Amino acid sequence: MTDQNTRVQQFQFEIRGADYKAIFRLNPNEPDLFANSFNEFELEASLDRDAKLVRMVLSGVADIKNTGGGRIALVGGDIGVVAYSLSETSARLIFESGTYYVESDKPARIETTVRFHCRVQDSIQNHAVNVYVADSPLRPISLHGWDKDSSFEIQPMGDVHWESDSALGFLKPTGGFSLSWKSKSPEVSTKEFYSVQSTSQMALGSGRLSQSIWLDYQVMQGELNQLELTVQGEGEILRVEGEDILSWKILPGESDDLRRIEIESRRPIKGLYQVRFYTQQILPAFPITIQPLRVIPIGALAFGGHVRVTNEGAVKLEIRNPSNLTQISPERFPRLSGFPEASGNQVFAYRFSGAESVFQIAADTILPEVSMSQIAIHQLGRNAQSIQIMIELDIREAPLREFEVILPVEYVLTRVEGNQIA
Repeated sequence: MTDQNTRVQQFQFEIRGADYKAIFRLNPNEPDLFANSFNEFELEASLDRDAKLVRMVLSGVADIKNTGGGRIALVGGDIGVVAYSLSETSARLIFESGTYYVESDKPARIETTVRFHCRVQDSIQNHAVNVYVADSPLRPISLHGWDKDSSFEIQPMGDVHWESDSALGFLKPTGGFSLSWKSKSPEVSTKEFYSVQSTSQMALGSGRLSQSIWLDYQVMQGELNQLELTVQGEGEILRVEGEDILSWKILPGESDDLRRIEIESRRPIKGLYQVRFYTQQILPAFPITIQPLRVIPIGALAFGGHVRVTNEGAVKLEIRNPSNLTQISPERFPRLSGFPEASGNQVFAYRFSGAESVFQIAADTILPEVSMSQIAIHQLGRNAQSIQIMIELDIREAPLREFEVILPVEYVLTRVEGNQIA
């Protein structure tokens, strides 16, 4: 029977005999009580004619309700994630089978933002992107950057209308969608479609910061006759290496701290291609805080990679103000054939995604710490007096290049012996 006031069900059983067993199967009246969900859904799409892609930003709240934690599918399809933010430190973004998920090991309400780029598929009839975004009861989408004479179609079941300078619409509550459009104006071309993975190392010593930056291009559609990159920060490009490079030149950028590199190739670049940059920055006297030079590809659908910072000699390093960087163990840094090894006693390794990743390096000289123990033997003769002194130095933190020993003026130094004494 059920108590109508407390909504508690009571069961009575009559037991006969000494051995008995009762099995209960409980089903909640509200099966969605512990279901994970994505709420406050917002999706913005911007057409980037220069980069020849569609940039999208998904934001909302991932509500993990299960006591054992769980995951929610966020985005997937023909895309590349360039940046993301999660409000809970216990949450993480993972990639599995072509889909990005937000995951937590415990119940959490996670404010989520994911920025990603979408590949545009060209056809004679129209242009389209195919994307999966998180399921939600209400999924609004706003479109920016298209001409007002553009006509849109969202499949399955979607409607778009113009409002001021933006187009607004709604997606079906579940599953992926296809956004296609037509325009009388010149449209996005997808002749070149590529991503770039960076592996770089910075070695900072007394008076100089040297970098090795290796960029691995993956051309997925079209071909590249020229590579264009932005150089941000102080320093000089010593050399550029790569297969079939005809020439390279540095041009002024849009501001004083920006420059542009153009690399001409003897033949069109297709598939996988690697270009290597070697840079140098002359440093003032220590202590200093600098922002290292960066090389950023222009027009890449996705850009990310790894960076390693190490010291050379008696220099102490500190990484300050990292942004859009995830620190990793130095052992997890990629091993590439021919790539320089980190030889310093300080090594920092990071993973990054997107061109917005920045940090600063604080450097100072390490002074040696020296402790000494001494044994002196005085020998008195009939005509002379001699002293034999044995000194043991304990040197820490940094190498000791030279040291001084003061002797009384009435003594003459006759012999010096020791390891590593020049």
